[in-house]
Amino acid sequence: MSVNQLNDPSTWLIADNVIEIDEHSQLGQVRVSQWLDLHFYRAAEHRVNLILVQRMKPMSNGQPFPPLWLAWVGERTLPLETVWFKYLRRFGVDH
Repeated sequence: MSVNQLNDPSTWLIADNVIEIDEHSQLGQVRVSQWLDLHFYRAAEHRVNLILVQRMKPMSNGQPFPPLWLAWVGERTLPLETVWFKYLRRFGVDH
């Protein structure tokens, strides 16, 4: 999967892990997908895991929420349940 194809779901590989949170009180349904052991073209020795967080409920204007792509570089990765938990608290960290 190359960077210029992240916006085209028809080019995605099948995700290695997927969890769905059926109904969050404020966010609605959320899907968290993960692709394991990918690598950059010029850095094959560095493993990358891609994580995609998608809010399935559209915004009030009917447009979909933009997807959140995360990259994890390193040997160990977090379980998707932990990623989801951290996603809910990201504003406290980002701001």
